[in-house]
Amino acid sequence: ARPRNEVPSYRLHVSGQACVDVGNRRIYLGKHGSKESKARYFRLCQLLLNVGEIPNDFQIDRLDPDDVLPKAVAEAEGPILVTHVTEAFRQHLVSRPRMSQSDRQRMKVLCDELDRHAGKIEADTFGPKKLRELRDKWTQRYDRRYCNRLASAVRRIFRYAVSEELVSESAWTRLKSLDPLREGDAPIERAERECVALEHVQATLKHLHSILADVVTLQLHLALRPSEVLSIKPCEIDRSGAIWVYHPTYHKTKSRGHRRVIVLDGFAQRIVDKYLERPADAYLFSPKEAVSTIRSKAKAERVARGGSGSRKKPRQKQTRLPGDRYYPREYAKAIQRAATKAGVPQWSPYQLRHTGITLMAEKAGVDNVQALAGHSKRAMTIHYSKATIEKASEALRFGVGPQVLSVT
Repeated sequence: ARPRNEVPSYRLHVSGQACVDVGNRRIYLGKHGSKESKARYFRLCQLLLNVGEIPNDFQIDRLDPDDVLPKAVAEAEGPILVTHVTEAFRQHLVSRPRMSQSDRQRMKVLCDELDRHAGKIEADTFGPKKLRELRDKWTQRYDRRYCNRLASAVRRIFRYAVSEELVSESAWTRLKSLDPLREGDAPIERAERECVALEHVQATLKHLHSILADVVTLQLHLALRPSEVLSIKPCEIDRSGAIWVYHPTYHKTKSRGHRRVIVLDGFAQRIVDKYLERPADAYLFSPKEAVSTIRSKAKAERVARGGSGSRKKPRQKQTRLPGDRYYPREYAKAIQRAATKAGVPQWSPYQLRHTGITLMAEKAGVDNVQALAGHSKRAMTIHYSKATIEKASEALRFGVGPQVLSVT
């Protein structure tokens, strides 16, 4: 069974207050999200870790909040523990709305694991040896690259703690001294990503909804990342010229100051054009539309069989309604289900991008495909330039989309 976390969670009560549950007691800390409630929460966690329990005569007024949360933690009685650092980082994640759901969940799980492994020790004493012990446990479950990624995430947590003056800079510097795992240092090694056979893609398309079939074809033809193809909006497409240009508002390297320019040639335009009759800020590919067409088709089939078109049995209440857009995880699951129905090996959307880049690089050249795929090793901002658009357009002359699906 999963060990119980010794530190209670900071939660939102229906009354709008923040609360924690300690044993059979519920303690209210003040308005949820306020600096005062967070300061009380940190001091309450410190009291639990130092004393082990809440006294019977405990009153919340004893936890005097401070104006600034990091200062309240730093001036609290006793040393700052690792659990204080992880909780501060959890609160920091709330202020990062553009972080993907998977990354946010990964960081929260990592904070929980840090609490279990070293939550009670002083944060300033958490060094390379403790991180190596934790990484050795990860190597029994994860591949080498992912273990290095988690170790870097731990350093990121402590870097944030340094910026909030919770720990000294030397604590973060010591963690950077731990060398990453090299090939052969871990028992599990990640397999290299392989291209997916076009025959398998064709077979899978027959078992996908027409909207998702268009998404797959467009992603393969343009060698896009799943998040890029799923987040297209009409307002982000410049249709003033013969060649349309898609400027995604958010993309993988935006935080690094890079710009992303995606060229839509004639083949891609014919796919996109079918979905432009919608509000400018709406997503092109909508699960709501897919569900609506599926239900309309089912109703038409019932009428064709001589029925009234209505269902005889009451429809079960849906626990989750379709949203306005597809997300990469849902998109991947739909592809895997369709591949299973088609009787071909399962493949992922990321293989589509890898396949598109590989096949085009053999014919169009690396420079042209680099402009198309948005790959860049330069630290400076990638500006919209005529040369970039021309190179990407040249690469699309060798796009593999028409080989997979003929757009009608």
